[in-house]
Amino acid sequence: MVAGLVTLAALGLVIAAALGGSSDNGKTREHGGTNSAGTTGTTGTTAAQPSQASVELRATADVWVCLVDDRGQALVDGETLTTNEVRGPFDATAFDVTFGNGSVELTVDGQPAKVPPAAEPVGYRITPTGARPLDPSSQPTCL
Repeated sequence: MVAGLVTLAALGLVIAAALGGSSDNGKTREHGGTNSAGTTGTTGTTAAQPSQASVELRATADVWVCLVDDRGQALVDGETLTTNEVRGPFDATAFDVTFGNGSVELTVDGQPAKVPPAAEPVGYRITPTGARPLDPSSQPTCL
C-alpha cells in the first residue's frame, strides 16, 4: 500500500510538472527563465529582427555630414551642421554616413552609437542590427 501511494505521488508530480506546475513554494517564473529541465529559454516564440533602422544626428560642433539611405538617396547631402543642429530621425533598411569629424551624436534605433572624437572623416554602415565603421574607400561623399 505504501509503494502504491509513493507511485501515485510521483505520478502526480510528473503530471503537475508537465502541465506547468512547480514546487517553487508559490514563487512565479518570468518568461525566459529557467525551465524544468534546468536550461534557460523563452516561451517558444522568436522575436523578429527589425526590418528598418532609425537614425538621428545632433551636431556637437560644426560637422560636415553625408547621409545616404539604402536606395542611394542623400538625406543629408554634404551639409555642414552647426552646434546642436539636428537631422532626422530617418528610417530605412540601411544607411551609409560620413562625418567630416567626430563632432556628432549618432542615435540608432533610439540608442546612442559611439562616434569617437576625430579630426578626420569617419564613416558608418547602419542597419537594423547596429552601426559598424566603414573604411575610407567605402564612405559616401555626396558629390
